[in-house]
Amino acid sequence: MGLLKEPMLRERPFLMRDEDHRYFDLRTGRWMQVSVTAVINWFEPPYDGPPEAGWRGDHVHRLMEAKAKGNPEPEPISPEGIDCSGWFDKLQSAEFWQSNQGILASEYTCIDSRLSLGGQIDLIFKDADGRICLCDLKTKGASYTYCKPEDQIKWQKQAGGYLRLLQNGDDARGGLQVDYCQTLVITPKACDSKKRKLKPIYSTEYKPDECVAAWDQCWADYVAAARTSF
Repeated sequence: MGLLKEPMLRERPFLMRDEDHRYFDLRTGRWMQVSVTAVINWFEPPYDGPPEAGWRGDHVHRLMEAKAKGNPEPEPISPEGIDCSGWFDKLQSAEFWQSNQGILASEYTCIDSRLSLGGQIDLIFKDADGRICLCDLKTKGASYTYCKPEDQIKWQKQAGGYLRLLQNGDDARGGLQVDYCQTLVITPKACDSKKRKLKPIYSTEYKPDECVAAWDQCWADYVAAARTSF
């Protein structure tokens, strides 16, 4: 099996600006006020780590999109000069590239103009069993070895936000039935102490209904907190 066995989803008329991850409605010329990830991180302290992590993540996402859409793949050195070779190698070895029944979307941009909310889904594909997966890509350092429970709680909320936009956002036209959500974690670590090649790290499968419920509560908390901050 290979890529593009089924037609990809029709792109919606929205854009994300890479430098600040803001979302734009091409129909109305309006910017969205907030993103799914910003809502999720609203209650977290501001990131104060090195900017290289963000540049690395953006570049690995470029590779995923290129592979998904059959476009020329970028070089492993990011535009900022960050060597992403280890992360590139690990992503390229992910088994779903060979076992999928169709890549349906990659870097799929959605908005809900009523909420002034935007988000971009990393990947949607039909797996070897014919189930539709909404997959989110994360990049971590070499010391990251398993999907921590506290991380997965945030990831479930994020998946729920994307599901809301996919199903109910502007220009959804009925959306798409997703069977499960999952997070794919890419690290640069190539092999263990026994020299066995390590595979990408997958989270457990998240049930869509549980993700949406987690997101809805997160959104309600965000709205309440945002109102008191103005």
